Amino acid sequence: MNYRAACRAIGVLRLKGFIERRGDGHLYYVSHDDWMKTHPGQCTKREILPWQECTDPVVGEIYKIAGGKIRVQEWQIKAIRKYAGGDAKFIEEFRNEMELVAPRRVPGGNWEGTSPRQCFIRVYKRLRDSARAAAG
Repeated sequence: MNYRAACRAIGVLRLKGFIERRGDGHLYYVSHDDWMKTHPGQCTKREILPWQECTDPVVGEIYKIAGGKIRVQEWQIKAIRKYAGGDAKFIEEFRNEMELVAPRRVPGGNWEGTSPRQCFIRVYKRLRDSARAAAG
């Protein structure tokens, strides 16, 4: 994250009340109990921060399958949609790939090529190559 992005994020968090500046000039995290006192009735409502507004549901599925061990960018989602023929197809293939490598992800196992990122890339390339072959 670059400096300006971090400053914007901190500004949003201060605006929403999650961070506050105290008398000594430093910024502090506001605990849930303190935040709840100043924001009654909002603690069960998920706050959507500006950079989360366009969150794609397929990103959540990929993240869940990968156990939170992957970060996917918008351009990658566009690319998989171009070749997969639908989100469900990619999700199914990615889940199968992660299940296929799971037995190797044990202590003493051969972990080579088993990271969620590597599985994602393998599935993407397989679907891309298949789509290109079908096209001609």
